[in-house]
Amino acid sequence: MKWQSSWWPVALMIALTAGCRQSTPPATSENTSAPPAEAPATEKAFLSDECPPAPGATDQEITAQATAVVPLKQGLTLSTTWHRATEGDDVECLTHIQDIGGNAVTATANCSMSTGTQGGTRRTCRADMRNAYMYYTGAGDEPDVLRGTTMFTLSKTAFAELKSKGTTRHRFVSVSEGAIIGDMDGSLKKDGTGTLATIVNDRIVELPVVRATGTLRGTAMGKPVETRVTAAIVDDDRFPLVLDYALPDVGAAGFSVRYSKVSFATDGKLEQQLAGEERIDVYGIYFDVNSDHVRDESAPVLKEIADALGRNPQWQLTIDGHTDSVGSAQANMDLSRRRSEAVRSALVERYSIDASRLSARGFGDTMPKESNDRPEGRARNRRVELVRR
Repeated sequence: MKWQSSWWPVALMIALTAGCRQSTPPATSENTSAPPAEAPATEKAFLSDECPPAPGATDQEITAQATAVVPLKQGLTLSTTWHRATEGDDVECLTHIQDIGGNAVTATANCSMSTGTQGGTRRTCRADMRNAYMYYTGAGDEPDVLRGTTMFTLSKTAFAELKSKGTTRHRFVSVSEGAIIGDMDGSLKKDGTGTLATIVNDRIVELPVVRATGTLRGTAMGKPVETRVTAAIVDDDRFPLVLDYALPDVGAAGFSVRYSKVSFATDGKLEQQLAGEERIDVYGIYFDVNSDHVRDESAPVLKEIADALGRNPQWQLTIDGHTDSVGSAQANMDLSRRRSEAVRSALVERYSIDASRLSARGFGDTMPKESNDRPEGRARNRRVELVRR
């Protein structure tokens, strides 16, 4: 379906009025001081049809980013999940890299909800990925370029300042229906370094991060706003992915984007793991909420599985489906069976894998990896397991 404005700005609007992140501790700010002086015109975010040329060592830049700790390459998928208490479901939003170009990186951002999947496309200019200080997490605007902003990463300049000087300017903006509805300015200050546990393809990895905090002041939906900002950025200047980002004082329950799952084609590593371990968890296959519909973002991992089967004609696979504990045990068992069968069908119908080499089973919520008490734990319990026979 066509979605005229991105989900994350809508989530920000909800946060400002009713609160959208149930996992964020409630916090409010009644500060009514005037917003900061308006930034120079050159620092205004504006929608555009095109990105400017990005001269320089673009080919080397693209190659370096593709070899980063989290590689920026076609097919990279970033997953964030939050729980809607009013609906009793988990909303999974996927940011998926569609194209890596010399002037722009094209991504889609889609959220699966009980009412359907909503989202859109965003092009982030390479010039902004080098130098911008503004951050905007959404997609789906028309035009689909928001000049002066990055989407899921700090710019190279901002990250370098954060590491070398301990501070960098930071400005969060939000767009809805072609208009800036939020504009908060301030800075990020380095708090230290550490690691953050994240699912990367088939396993939990402690990714190295730089932690930063700050204060932003400005306006959102016409109201003065002051909020803390916290961020954990992957400690890699080739691609400083903002892994965890929160504005805890916006609205009743705050606003946050935490990428708890990261998936991408591994250039043969999945095949190596299957050859050595015989049983692996796969998190790069995504489904609509409470559905067996395989989302388009699953294509890179499905293709990698199919390629591994093509190179190893003697292999047979059992596809095991697992769910979280939301819903009844019987419903989860049925859902897991249907999902595993959907993966089997996708491999047969899209990639011409012989159906006799594949079988499907469902285990519902009976084999959790983590506690189902938090969205991140439930995200890790929703998985497909491949068993080589």
